[in-house]
Amino acid sequence: MIERFWLFHCAYARIPRSLIVEGGGWELVTLPMLCGVAEHSEYGPILFDAPYGHEGPSNLGALMGSVMQRTGLVFRERWSVVPRLEQLGHRPADVSHILMTHLHYDHTGGMKTLAHAQFHLSRREWEFAHQDSARRAGARGYARSDFQSLEHCVTLYEPVPHLADSQEGIDLFGDGSIEMFFLPGHTPGHCGYRIHLGDGSAIFFAGDAAYTRAQVFDEQGFGLMPKTVGTSMGGVQVSLRALRRHLKEHPDDVLITSHDLQLGERCIEDGPICYGD
Repeated sequence: MIERFWLFHCAYARIPRSLIVEGGGWELVTLPMLCGVAEHSEYGPILFDAPYGHEGPSNLGALMGSVMQRTGLVFRERWSVVPRLEQLGHRPADVSHILMTHLHYDHTGGMKTLAHAQFHLSRREWEFAHQDSARRAGARGYARSDFQSLEHCVTLYEPVPHLADSQEGIDLFGDGSIEMFFLPGHTPGHCGYRIHLGDGSAIFFAGDAAYTRAQVFDEQGFGLMPKTVGTSMGGVQVSLRALRRHLKEHPDDVLITSHDLQLGERCIEDGPICYGD
């Protein structure tokens, strides 16, 4: 049973709204890198993505990390995954499972720090991240050094039910607490997770299937960044339609996307957000 779910940020970037939202103009907005922890009564803390370790954006290389910080990325070591877990009262050694939406660099920087855990993701994502050279993978947004030595602690799933085709995902722990769904488009192997809390509520952690929740609920258009980074905008639209249908059928589900502007603002101003008892 999932007793609580915590949402927090590991970094944020100050960028023009038009990079995220179609027709958004040049107003600067705060784009968060969000991460979550589900507190399971049997399996302990379960992490959703691992955005940044202590090195922050330098997981892309020292030069690129420095450039990113000079051009708007704000990172503090106390925001990285391990200090965040400790702030929530968890020892990093107690994290046995990490559920990855995908393997872009802003979701993987903390993986090496938690190499004792088991990482869960789609086989398609793992294979795509390992195509071609590390340099070409880097151009697609993958910092392979974050996970290239972790193959021994990776559990790969194939096939994963697409949310467009099934209302039942993979029951990862056999107790109905967390379901895994295929939501490709942003990357070929991108997945989302439906988390069932003990109080009867549910959270849909959709990763980068959309950048903001408004792009799901209000059909807000995508700006330059998601259009450029996404591997298939056609696939993105299929996944978005599936999310909209799911949320219409389950209106009480709480939708979380990894870069939602409003959720990020709450986390940055008020600290981690708690869902559940």
